[in-house]
Amino acid sequence: MFGGNLNRWCAEEGLRGIQMSRPGFEGGHPGAGTLAIATPWPGVTFSEHWERSGWFDDIQSFLG
Repeated sequence: MFGGNLNRWCAEEGLRGIQMSRPGFEGGHPGAGTLAIATPWPGVTFSEHWERSGWFDDIQSFLG
């Protein structure tokens, strides 16, 4: 069930965030569905994917 996830940055007037989905699963499958994390706050930092390296490099890259 790992891999194939799609993370898309969305920004509209007054709202911005990440929409996460996993295409290819039927509605009853545990991996099916979508999730969004959004905020009205204008100063947002985001990443659409994790870095492909050591477990500790993801957060260092994001905050660096």
